Amino acid sequence: MIRALLFWGCECNSYSGLANINFNGTPITGIVIGSTGILTSLVLGNGTYSITVPSALSTTPGADGATLYVVYCSPSASEPIRTINIYAGAEFIAGSSLSWTQTGFTATSSPSAKVSFTDGDCQDGLVNNLYFNSTFVYNCNGSTPGNHYGYWESSSVSIPPSATSVTWRFDATSYDCVSPNVSVVSVTSVDPVAIHLHRFC
Repeated sequence: MIRALLFWGCECNSYSGLANINFNGTPITGIVIGSTGILTSLVLGNGTYSITVPSALSTTPGADGATLYVVYCSPSASEPIRTINIYAGAEFIAGSSLSWTQTGFTATSSPSAKVSFTDGDCQDGLVNNLYFNSTFVYNCNGSTPGNHYGYWESSSVSIPPSATSVTWRFDATSYDCVSPNVSVVSVTSVDPVAIHLHRFC
């Protein structure tokens, strides 16, 4: 285990109530804008982990969802070197778009990558479109995985040879207000083994 990071989004007027949560029964305190309390020692490998927030989902104030990212190292020499790049933020958009460029890596000449994205406060059934490198990849509508929370991941995205950046765009409908929270790129890389955490908003 290299590092475990927990991101959660909430609707609240004050951070004091929703910054403190329980992870598998252990109290942790988060830091506003994408950073977390220390979780690495609490994640022991594959398994099911419970997260308890002070307010139930779909209440205000309340949490819009949470995602646990676990970074691990394989003892197998056949595993390629990857750069894991995490952008985190909280940008409120309604009826508009948010675009960002994710940097901090140099892909191999034949790169393979896995990417993921989370957002909060999207309403069930409304259309919010996500684009990766100008290609439509996902419709975040609040019902999958559920309750005002969107999550998408893919290991089949195309990243150009030797690329040093990727672009994201999130379009919110005029009827919805959403908050993009986290985008992650794990790509085969010529860089030294590294984990990068950036704020995108």
